[in-house]
Amino acid sequence: MRRVGRPPRVHTPIMMVVAYDAWRAHGTLRKAAAQLQLSHERVRQLVGQAVSNGLVPPLPPKDTVRPLNPFCDRATTMHLLRQYGTTVAISRLTGCSITRLRARLAEYGLRNRQLVALYRDYRKRIVAKRRYDAFVTNHGGAHPTTTELQRSAEGRNLDAFIRRHWRSTLAFRRAHRIRVHTPAFNAPMGRAA
Repeated sequence: MRRVGRPPRVHTPIMMVVAYDAWRAHGTLRKAAAQLQLSHERVRQLVGQAVSNGLVPPLPPKDTVRPLNPFCDRATTMHLLRQYGTTVAISRLTGCSITRLRARLAEYGLRNRQLVALYRDYRKRIVAKRRYDAFVTNHGGAHPTTTELQRSAEGRNLDAFIRRHWRSTLAFRRAHRIRVHTPAFNAPMGRAA
């Protein structure tokens, strides 16, 4: 006789199908095992038995389950690292594991020194401009002078960040063609409503 709240006997075909469905629904053996009150190893065995007995369709190969490798060649790898900065950011974006990405980087001969240089370049080009644009938007919409940047704690922090990565605020402005006291964003001409 079956106890209330407990799944059917572990060796029955019904339990094999239940274990398979729980594993497919939860995505991991541990979550399925917690739901079924079994060990994850027993759930794995039941899923294997269900497949071998023909009760459920065969499991898809691991390659179809794994996300595509974003680092398909060296040029794409360099482009992604320049665009997103770190393997962690690329992993979050693509769902590919960090271990797999690092193995691919080693395969292409990219070492930590090169990755750090790419990350610094990313911080220089993308993060500095993003922070500058946010500051300008929050403080009137016109490009501030260095003196105006120094008036607030946020501005001093931004100026120090720009100087750290660009060596000077002037170099940053030249690279982005920024003219002081001009509107940051082109507003449409015409009458205000």
